Amino acid sequence: MERRDTYLRRERMMTIAGQLMGTHPEHFHFGSQSEGTTNAGLNSDINLLFSFKRVNIMTDWRDWEAGMTNLLMLRDIITPPQQYLL
Repeated sequence: MERRDTYLRRERMMTIAGQLMGTHPEHFHFGSQSEGTTNAGLNSDINLLFSFKRVNIMTDWRDWEAGMTNLLMLRDIITPPQQYLL
């Protein structure tokens, strides 16, 4: 629990620092390190996701947002199941 609390605090501090610098990203730590489920000696990595809200990724044209860069996710018959075209 202490490790998880540490990473939650890091997320908040990094998000606040980004807001102060004018970039406004959100930060998320995930994986075994931040969840506190790793064992000593495993050398597991730290996973970090930055979310910048400048681009709207949409699956339908109804999700269009004015004033943002909008990207539409498309899939066709040659696209692998786990991938989309933007």
